[in-house]
Amino acid sequence: MSTGRRLDKFPVIRTRHPDDMQEAVTRFYGEHIQEVARGAKGFSAEGNHCALEHIGLSYGSYGAKTHLEFFTTDFYGQQFNIGGNAHACINGSAFDLTPDQSSVLSPGINLKLDYAADFQQLLLRIEPRALNQKLSAIIGANISGPLQFEPSANFSRPEAESLRRHFLFLIGEVERAGSQLPPLMLAELEQALMVAFLCGNQNSYSHLLDRRPIAAAPWQVRRAEQYIEANWDQPITIEALAVVTDASARTIFHSFKESRGYSPMAFVKTIRLRHARELLSASDAETSVTAVAYACGFGNLGHFAKDYLKHFGEHPSTTLKAAKGTRGQ
Repeated sequence: MSTGRRLDKFPVIRTRHPDDMQEAVTRFYGEHIQEVARGAKGFSAEGNHCALEHIGLSYGSYGAKTHLEFFTTDFYGQQFNIGGNAHACINGSAFDLTPDQSSVLSPGINLKLDYAADFQQLLLRIEPRALNQKLSAIIGANISGPLQFEPSANFSRPEAESLRRHFLFLIGEVERAGSQLPPLMLAELEQALMVAFLCGNQNSYSHLLDRRPIAAAPWQVRRAEQYIEANWDQPITIEALAVVTDASARTIFHSFKESRGYSPMAFVKTIRLRHARELLSASDAETSVTAVAYACGFGNLGHFAKDYLKHFGEHPSTTLKAAKGTRGQ
């Protein structure tokens, strides 16, 4: 993972005073003890934070050896090392925070952290209620006990590496576009990250997440398709798909793959591309590729153009130019 400050569009603090940094961390991550090493020079803390609907994305560094202790937490989260050295201890389980190993946080844990002066990190924070709802939708049942995660995660596991890719992709998108990202795209990126968090980290429900799902009936797959077609311009959540099909999200995603050869979210993209083509083909003088892409939930114009070309054999600008030419004639 590359080093360097991230999320600079969302600054929270730039300070040389430890008390200021402690107040800023408390605001987002709860009450804690912060101790800067005696005689440490060069304390220069920096913090950035982007708050989305159900998750938070943060960057932090201290510039000096620092010890932190959280006696209890009220969120799920994960720390990603992007530079330097650190050590974590969660409920007595101690390990290093390295580019290949991160800490996974659950509500109620005791967390001790020791940061070297050169340590830099990205942090993910997830609201417990939202994550529990995703879990229930995935397994198709209300959870019967607290969701707790193993305290450390190694990115040598493919599922953990997939989580890291999702996380860094979302970081990159909010850095690139900030508040300009279409709300439905942002909601679905949040959802994808929460699902990746559940599947990428070992937890008390991993035995249900890992088991082979039951096949859905053909009518349930068709019902999911009908719902997607009717709600293409709204965020498509796994909770909604579970409700309309009366099946777990795992069952629907598995059956989509088995019977259609693609996932429900791939079907969502196809439907949105079709609507984008319709809007471009029925354009007026004010229509632009950017406006159409955003209206259809595509916030990254490069990705939109690539997907459009793959589906229709031409760039969206070509479709728009042809439509305007026809109207001009």
